[in-house]
Amino acid sequence: MEDFQKELNKVLNKYQDFERIQKHLKNLDTQLKGGYRELDKFEKILEKHGQDVKQLESLSLKGIFHKILGSKKEQLDKERQEYLEAALKRNEHKKSLELLEYEKKVLEDKLKKLQDIPAQAEAMIQKRENDLMRSGTPVGMRILTISQQIDSSRHLKREIKEALDAGKDAVVILEEMESYLRNARNWGNWDMMGGRGMTTYVKHSNIDRARARLHKAQHLLNRFENELRDVYNPRQLNLSLNLDSFTRFIDIFFDNLISDWVVQQRIRNALSNVVSVKDKASRLIGTLEMDDKDLVVKMKQLEKEKKQLVLNFKG
Repeated sequence: MEDFQKELNKVLNKYQDFERIQKHLKNLDTQLKGGYRELDKFEKILEKHGQDVKQLESLSLKGIFHKILGSKKEQLDKERQEYLEAALKRNEHKKSLELLEYEKKVLEDKLKKLQDIPAQAEAMIQKRENDLMRSGTPVGMRILTISQQIDSSRHLKREIKEALDAGKDAVVILEEMESYLRNARNWGNWDMMGGRGMTTYVKHSNIDRARARLHKAQHLLNRFENELRDVYNPRQLNLSLNLDSFTRFIDIFFDNLISDWVVQQRIRNALSNVVSVKDKASRLIGTLEMDDKDLVVKMKQLEKEKKQLVLNFKG
């Protein structure tokens, strides 16, 4: 019976992978569909202005601002600001879509290798249930119930681990962005004052380094949110936290950046947004870690009860 249980656990883990990949592929398709719609919208705006999209891709963030906004007086023109927003978001959406397409291909390859697992899992689960129920004893039925609870807890524990891994990856990138943005504060002021040289170069490098991590941060935040929904139902998430700043991270980042450049020549709001999202992710990680500890205690209690039932059963 012990060997059968080990084999069942192995197959159930693979089946969980199968279900998780299917769910993620469905989420990816939804993200890609919406992403291509957004990309098309931004590219139409750029075409309307006769802009070379490929040329914009090669420019630094500061270079894009200067090319589109122009002089201080022109910076206040609403049409130019909307044009800048389209240029920035088009580039980042394109990077995000490339990352999503790559992830989709990897997942599709993994799914092909697991295509026989659902049938194997169903057959093994049915065999165990039949054996236990055939015993016709209260002990047999209780063992069956405990085993099902352990399987469910093991599944949840794995979901929690995946959510924790995703959240920690996102926090690492957000911390890097926070560091670069702090070093690049007041990034517009030196142009107004005629500043040049190494100080200009360092600030320019910092803002571009933060930007380079932006689409990856959005990708990791989306993954974290998907993993969270595997652990908690939507109602629990909505009650505890509004995830809007996760799903619109890129848009909020650039909206703040454009506004600050034009009005204040600072990036305080963009930095504040990154810190807020990072803190939110960190709090969720803390919740997941506490739930994981509670689950470990519960599983140990169930295993202990099942073992005592088996050892004390007189048949």
